[in-house]
Amino acid sequence: MRKFLSDLIQDLSSLPKASVVIIVGNFINRLGHFVMPFLALYLSRKGYSFTDSGLALATHGAGLLIAAFLGGYFADSIGRKNTILISLIGNGVSILALGCMDHLSGILICSGLVGLTSGMYPPAANALIADLVPESQRSTAYASVRLAVNAGFACGAAMAGFLMKGPLWVLFVGDALTSLVYAVIVAALLPSLGAHRQTSASIFKLVYDWKITFVDVARNPAYLRLLFSLLPIILVFMQIFSTLGVSIKKMGLDESYFGLLLAFNGGLIITLEIIITRLVKPIRKLWVMALGFLLIGAGAAGFAWSETMSHLLLCIGILTFGEMLAFPTAMAYSAKLAPEKMRGRYMGLGTVNWSIGSLVAPLVGLWLLETFGSVSWVACGVLGIIAATVILWPLPFAYPYSKIQSPLFSNFIRFTPGEKRSFRFRCVS
Repeated sequence: MRKFLSDLIQDLSSLPKASVVIIVGNFINRLGHFVMPFLALYLSRKGYSFTDSGLALATHGAGLLIAAFLGGYFADSIGRKNTILISLIGNGVSILALGCMDHLSGILICSGLVGLTSGMYPPAANALIADLVPESQRSTAYASVRLAVNAGFACGAAMAGFLMKGPLWVLFVGDALTSLVYAVIVAALLPSLGAHRQTSASIFKLVYDWKITFVDVARNPAYLRLLFSLLPIILVFMQIFSTLGVSIKKMGLDESYFGLLLAFNGGLIITLEIIITRLVKPIRKLWVMALGFLLIGAGAAGFAWSETMSHLLLCIGILTFGEMLAFPTAMAYSAKLAPEKMRGRYMGLGTVNWSIGSLVAPLVGLWLLETFGSVSWVACGVLGIIAATVILWPLPFAYPYSKIQSPLFSNFIRFTPGEKRSFRFRCVS
């Protein structure tokens, strides 16, 4: 145990200073992440239907989807730091605009802008972490980022749950201020790394670069499988932020319980995620992710039978353990599979799944809840099984023009046009 703690402390203390800026900034930003997790409750209080709330969250997801492509492209073209600054400043302004809207059309537009601006941040930040941190430490680095995010989110969610009882404009001002404060920190402390050459950006270059990226991803089935396995589990995970709050209200429980559940989720991650990430480091990433996917699905499915706060806490606990296993491992695995020159765009594709989840999950989840009750939570359990099956499904050995990784034998086999079939072996998981 002493050696384990010593190695963990050494990993954390040896992280580059620029990555520490990202970690601290994420904590500050998430401390005021009030609006989007509580948007469905906010709109419900203003008299909008569940369907209207789902539509507003879906436009946020549509903005995230567009931002995934823009953020990945800008991260590779104008630089990680510039992309992060554009995202943070734009997000602060759009959050304030959202708080000023009363008509549904204005809410939808501003919600989409919030998604567009906030969604440009993750590809740039994740690519920067991959640039700075050696492969052996990436799982710890990404877990540290998630720890900071969840520490801020846990404190912020608990505060927001009680702030919902007072004037609602406080939520929007607090959310916007934390984004702008983080932008100041980035401008002052985050270096513009000379190793990542910054070039001019244009619509034609954007289309061309993404075309090249899609061709490369099509020849990387291991990365495609990761993307396809993450999509169903993200659809499950996004129900927490779109459906759970309204579901708790339908149970007749106090709205503040939702904030407490989010705080409990963040508290577990703060105390345990880095330790768990370190413990599972020797285990194959595919199996770690599969177990995490199953636990996320099982925890979400349990909400269908929850009637008390203790039941909700048990379910969110199971889901959180799955989250701690799956997501840091998936981020490190994604960084390993991404070519350095396309790292921003690969990370952008990774956030496309989150964007699709933000777009689809609220519409489908809230509609199912309004129409069929708890059926939406049962479906989440099925999606967890599907995700685990996809990540463990064996890739074929003979797939022309592709890079193939077998999850059973850890072989790396490549066939290219015009070449005789030959075998090259490398462990990629």
